[in-house]
Amino acid sequence: MSDLHSFNFEHDDLTYSATLQTTKIHHALVIHAMPYLEFRINLKDPDQIKVALPSDKKGKRPTISCSTEEVPILADAIAVAPF
Repeated sequence: MSDLHSFNFEHDDLTYSATLQTTKIHHALVIHAMPYLEFRINLKDPDQIKVALPSDKKGKRPTISCSTEEVPILADAIAVAPF
């Protein structure tokens, strides 16, 4: 079971829309201006994220890991996200 929430946030004087899906293991955040990226925030370590990258292959999408602070637009979204 998961919860789905839409919200708006500001970054660099622009307003963006995003969708947050919460599951038992992580939050999945999609910023509508970048729908091809899914930011996964682990509930046990919210300062670290995984970014699911687009792929032309079927199956599991490739991911990269980084700190929330390394993605300024994501940090602004998380600051107002309805967790």
